[in-house]
Amino acid sequence: MALLASCVGLACETNEDRASQDQDGGTDEADAAASVETGPSSCPGTAVGRSNADEPRALLPWSLELPDAGGPPPVDAGDTPATSGCLPTHPPGGSGTRCAGTASVSGTPDNPRLLLDDGAALQWAGARVELAARVEVPALPASGTVWLDYDRVVRYSSWSGDSQDDSLVVRASEGGEILFMGREGHGQEDMDAALVDELFGLTATAQPQDCVFRYSVGCLEVTRTQLDHLLHSTPPVTLQHATKEHIAAPRGEFDVVWAHTEEVVVMIQGCADGPMATTDTGFAVSRTRIQD
Repeated sequence: MALLASCVGLACETNEDRASQDQDGGTDEADAAASVETGPSSCPGTAVGRSNADEPRALLPWSLELPDAGGPPPVDAGDTPATSGCLPTHPPGGSGTRCAGTASVSGTPDNPRLLLDDGAALQWAGARVELAARVEVPALPASGTVWLDYDRVVRYSSWSGDSQDDSLVVRASEGGEILFMGREGHGQEDMDAALVDELFGLTATAQPQDCVFRYSVGCLEVTRTQLDHLLHSTPPVTLQHATKEHIAAPRGEFDVVWAHTEEVVVMIQGCADGPMATTDTGFAVSRTRIQD
């Protein structure tokens, strides 16, 4: 996301505006957070994830369940647990949870549960993702165990509000074949070439849609471009923005949903405070068949 100015705001208002709002009871936050919208109706998904006041696009069909609903054990983030499980983390300006290690697979093939040694679990939760972007359950190994790494980061700001990013990778074993991988949140990075190659054994090219969307987020004017991705397979496959596709690639068969936008952001002069503009970027990749 190209950022030309960093001022952000939920309600960019003059003193006269404030006086008017005091009389009529205030301004609706949703209107203030995105007060101007223009763009062709053929732009799917452009209203998703415009600011950290919005929920980001849901792409991870898993839910984290911590033991006894009490959160991770109270140990330092730098400590390494003797067994697999979850620990609190302390990123700059925020907090988080990191869960890693070998997990046992229970439940059913259509509704798996990945249980770590400390009692934390990742439960399949397909219903949290809209149907058009919902990948199928990954094929899990007959061994009954997988290796996972889940990371949640929440960042706090008194002037722009909170933001959150979540990522998950599930492998057949530590360092082994990727069975599921996904990212969602307010500020995720796009997949890079090395990850595309590790997942699929292919290269990919981002292709801007013939679609530009302009809107305001508080004190920011935003121009958003959505991107599709061309996988250089035989024949080539176009993955449309935020739309599930099933593909056969050199490294296996996958359900894939890939969202990516680019934003140019300009500050509205004389305005301050409020939410920040965000990007609608994330992905979910589920291996639907384990290679022989």
